[in-house]
Amino acid sequence: MPGGQKGFAPRCGNRIPLLHTEEMASDAAQLQKGVFSVKNILNSIRLSARNFNSIYAIAVCGMLLALKIVLGLFTVDVSTLLKIGFSYLPVAAAGMLLGPLAGGAVGALGDVLSYVVRPDGPYFPGFTVSAFLGGFLYGLMFYGKPVKPARTFAAKALVTAVVSFLLNPLWLSILWGKAFWAIISTRLAVNLAAFPVEAVLLLAVLKVLERCRLPQLIRKKC
Repeated sequence: MPGGQKGFAPRCGNRIPLLHTEEMASDAAQLQKGVFSVKNILNSIRLSARNFNSIYAIAVCGMLLALKIVLGLFTVDVSTLLKIGFSYLPVAAAGMLLGPLAGGAVGALGDVLSYVVRPDGPYFPGFTVSAFLGGFLYGLMFYGKPVKPARTFAAKALVTAVVSFLLNPLWLSILWGKAFWAIISTRLAVNLAAFPVEAVLLLAVLKVLERCRLPQLIRKKC
């Protein structure tokens, strides 16, 4: 082989990971720009959808989905109108690691499969919508962004407000024929009391994932 061609293969081989690294850095920089701007939301959705092209990402979603189902078995039924559990943790982890679509998918599929594993009253699709939206919001808040106490408490507060205080009471009022505001008043005290504990637990779990550099590792694999 001529001498000019010998140096071609190493240069070409080094260029591919360099381009991949530059692309990852560009994606990370785009995700850092705000949370709820239209551009950021669309970019998060695009990058999250791209992750589903990877078998590795699908495997991670499958493991988190299984973990959500297992944790769902330990949900505490305070009443027919209120349940407390920890199945939101793998959903938030999916959103952090793989984006809003992955978080939403793990949340929605986990809701359906949890009902199959342990039916509890009639199935209502509204709760599946709530589960998807919760995971989607976690993904918007955490995907490609640093885990900080303020961000974590804001994310938990947002999901609690939208899902626990708005959508779920609406579905329960439709399902059981109870007054919307009566359901909210029943859930308010317990949810507010559980909020700081759930937020601190969420912060601890996501911090562990961040310190293990799992977000960077998964983005490289995907």
